[in-house]
Amino acid sequence: MREDIIKNLAMEGILVDADVVDLLLQNPTEISKLKKSLGKGFWKKEDVLRIISPVEESAQEVKKKNFTIVKNLDNIDMESSPEYFRNLFLYRYKVLFQIFKRNPALRGMVKISFAKKIDGEVAIVGMVRHIWRRKIRIEDDTGWMDVVLPRDFNDVILEDEVIGVRGYKKNDVIFANEVFYPDIEKVAIIRKKRGKLAVIGDVHVGSKMFEEERFLSFLDYLKGSDVDFLAVVGDLVDGVGIYPNQEEELEYDDVYEQYDALASYLKEIPSRIDVFLIPGNHDFVQLMEPQPPLDGEIAKKFPSNVHCLSNPSWVEIDGVRILMYHGTSLNDLIERIPNASYENIEPALIHILKARHLVPIYGAKVSLVPTNIDHLVVDKTPHIFLTGHVHSYYVNNYKNTLVVNASTWQSMTKYQKMMNFQPVVGKVCLINLDDLSYKTLSF
Repeated sequence: MREDIIKNLAMEGILVDADVVDLLLQNPTEISKLKKSLGKGFWKKEDVLRIISPVEESAQEVKKKNFTIVKNLDNIDMESSPEYFRNLFLYRYKVLFQIFKRNPALRGMVKISFAKKIDGEVAIVGMVRHIWRRKIRIEDDTGWMDVVLPRDFNDVILEDEVIGVRGYKKNDVIFANEVFYPDIEKVAIIRKKRGKLAVIGDVHVGSKMFEEERFLSFLDYLKGSDVDFLAVVGDLVDGVGIYPNQEEELEYDDVYEQYDALASYLKEIPSRIDVFLIPGNHDFVQLMEPQPPLDGEIAKKFPSNVHCLSNPSWVEIDGVRILMYHGTSLNDLIERIPNASYENIEPALIHILKARHLVPIYGAKVSLVPTNIDHLVVDKTPHIFLTGHVHSYYVNNYKNTLVVNASTWQSMTKYQKMMNFQPVVGKVCLINLDDLSYKTLSF
């Protein structure tokens, strides 16, 4: 057995001594990982130990951090019935109606059934049912009303969004003077010591295009850094059967092997760092949103500092609210919002916050779980909003909310090449939670 290991490695240009052979005999499943990490040449014992037995911090070195997992949908109430879909949209309307009540410009707003009975100045709130150029139809829980938009109105309105309107009602039509979105409020935080948060996404472990060297470089950075938290916003692995002929681009064609490989990388992260993982459309969970956390059989592969959360989920770190969403709806929004593209995703990201809903359009590419509660409503204003999915990179402030779209760790796929899209690989947003300042790291 010892001779076989030495001979097989030598044929691949790898030299080892007796101590390293002993380690390989004890850890045969780690040989593939060592080949990827150390490559050809002489393998030193200390390098092998660093990879297969990373040093764990002592209990005294692990920081106590004040964070709360505010919303993690591990038990989604689902029922495939028209009543549940009705309740889903009714919940969205009612939550956003309460938000509109805080807008002084809509003071005195009435239900549509009452607005139908009067002429003159009126303000209403409703969900968009139809759009015909400058004319839309909106409805609430009492009826529907047609609205003619102002001539100078050039913003974006999408079906199923909840909007507010103030205007002049005549002959069963409201001629709008102003149109309002629920929009987020400006937020502020008390500056205090909270630590640092690194943001990544779309790792795609298991893909032949997974940029392992870059990712290992990032993991090495974490070991010597002062990072306290890591957020990973979905597509942790590449999955199986996600798109036609995907098997041609897979390093592992078994999804559990992909999660085993992911677990080996997560074990490299120092235990002092709390890791928040959410799934994406490539992960082994339902495609309909919201998505539950990874299955327990998968989650138990990961170390104890890794927290498997739902998509979406909310985490609060000492008063800083963080909304994590994989971002699958960005595909639909890029198609519908002028000037939005995969290279310029800002308009789509901002529209989500203005609409205060993570999937504003129903019936497009993203399927929704029929539930009595719409968990995709942005009912609170986040201090930090995190997405991924589109393999672009973006970070900026909107009304004091820090908006981040994480880059990817997967190089160009055949599909992206066909679409002439160049993914942004190996960027990390490092956020100082003390004041929400940030910088971009490249690996």
